[in-house]
Amino acid sequence: MSSNSGSGGAEKKARKAGSDGNAKAEGIIVKHNPWLSRIPCLSPAMTLPNADPSLSTITDRIARMWRSDFSWSASFDPVFLSNLMKEGYLPTAHDVDGPIKYVLLPKLHEERCLLSFPDLNVNRASRKASPRFRISVDQRFDEVVERCIQQHGESWLHPPIVEGFKELFRMGGAGSVRMHSVECYEGGALVAGGVGGFVWGG
Repeated sequence: MSSNSGSGGAEKKARKAGSDGNAKAEGIIVKHNPWLSRIPCLSPAMTLPNADPSLSTITDRIARMWRSDFSWSASFDPVFLSNLMKEGYLPTAHDVDGPIKYVLLPKLHEERCLLSFPDLNVNRASRKASPRFRISVDQRFDEVVERCIQQHGESWLHPPIVEGFKELFRMGGAGSVRMHSVECYEGGALVAGGVGGFVWGG
């Protein structure tokens, strides 16, 4: 019994230390980037049990009342990233001024795109070329991320969010959220691919 109590106390202390550190980072970031004070700030503390307001509550308010797609956060914690994805955010990153170089910019789309695979039309030329290619899943996650950056530039894939995605992949995901990569090969060479977060079971 005492062992469980000690463990619970240590966990609470760790959560408080993390929350205090995140709040300090938020203050430093806003000091050097005052424009961020005008958009919603999201925190890992919002995902804790009995949080008030909770991330879910804040997300509902943002969806109903906020005119922009973006919020921001000082945290790139992989579990926090997974919680954001579960709520429907696309985590992106942005460079900012000051000693802290990057912030998380979670994007909550008002409009989304869905593919209906029964209606998907693959033309004859693509079907004819398809035997040249081979597809794999989750075999070269890190390399696909790096190739995306090489091909398209760093854009929103800045170092802290890349590390957060890689860590979430190495963890095997968190809760109902998993990171996956898809690789496409031609003649044994990696020629295309993509990465993304997937929420299983809603």
